[in-house]
Amino acid sequence: MNNWSIEIKDFDEEYKSRGNYHYTLTGFEKWWFERNYKLLCESISPDDKVLDLGCGDGVLADFCKSKNICGIDISEAGVNIAKS
Repeated sequence: MNNWSIEIKDFDEEYKSRGNYHYTLTGFEKWWFERNYKLLCESISPDDKVLDLGCGDGVLADFCKSKNICGIDISEAGVNIAKS
C-alpha cells in the first residue's frame, strides 16, 4: 500500500483572491504560458470551433482569437472573469 496524497488546488478561491492572474505573471511563468498558448493557437484559424475545457479566466480565448470558442470550467469565479 502506498502513502501517496493528492492535493487538489481550489481554483475558485485562487480566482477570487488573485483575479485574472495569468495576465499578471512575470518571468518564467509568463514566458511559459505565452509560449505554449501561442504555439497552440498557431494551428487554430479564426473560423475553427474551439472547446476550452478548464478555461479558467479565459486567457486561451484571448490568445486564439477564434470567433467560435466555448469555455467550460468548474470555477464559477474563473468563468465570471472570462465573461468580462
